[in-house]
Amino acid sequence: MSKYRNRKVRIDDYVFDSIKEGDKYLELKNLKAGGQVREFTVHPKFLIIEGFEKDGVKYRARYYIADFEVWYADGTHEIIDVKPWDRKLGKYLLTAVFLLKARLFDSKYPDLTLVIE
Repeated sequence: MSKYRNRKVRIDDYVFDSIKEGDKYLELKNLKAGGQVREFTVHPKFLIIEGFEKDGVKYRARYYIADFEVWYADGTHEIIDVKPWDRKLGKYLLTAVFLLKARLFDSKYPDLTLVIE
């Protein structure tokens, strides 16, 4: 179980953190088969902080790993992160860590669009 009590699901040799994420993968596969999506990648990795050394201590590079990167047939391109929706609150459940990574991503990749679904 994850922090939101989601169950991991395996589809086509990929492990997704939730059924919702797995469903999005199947949707993208269908859209690709139908021609609406030109290409997509699963769990794309984006560098958000370079590795560095300070006072003799080495710090590893840090990455934001999205759920999907999608290139649509109409030429649009977006990065998708699937998050749980809280019906009572009427909003996505976003952790402080995700919000920080999203802010760093937006800063480093201003030409890319990050979409939360």
